Amino acid sequence: MTDLTMPRLDGYGLMERIRTSGIERIRTMPVLVVSGAQEQTEHDRVRAAGATDLIGKGVTSAELLARLALLAVTPPPPAAPDVQSGFPRTGADLEIETDADT
Repeated sequence: MTDLTMPRLDGYGLMERIRTSGIERIRTMPVLVVSGAQEQTEHDRVRAAGATDLIGKGVTSAELLARLALLAVTPPPPAAPDVQSGFPRTGADLEIETDADT
């Protein structure tokens, strides 16, 4: 779960890092964006950036918990193919990313 407006790395930058991660379980994890954006173009931009779901600010705790529960049981998207081989990456192929790598 992330907000779009954060210091140092905004929600768009965070989603880009998540969706391009070399670690499959990170790359495929659900991302719930909490946003005050009301315009459809902003909602489209958030989803295009890699958000699994979007929820408006001012949400009740019951609705937030329901959305998180839904995301917890949603199957992840198919594994992205390895750029060089075209085959899905496996655990043996994955590198560990650290802050020092970025």
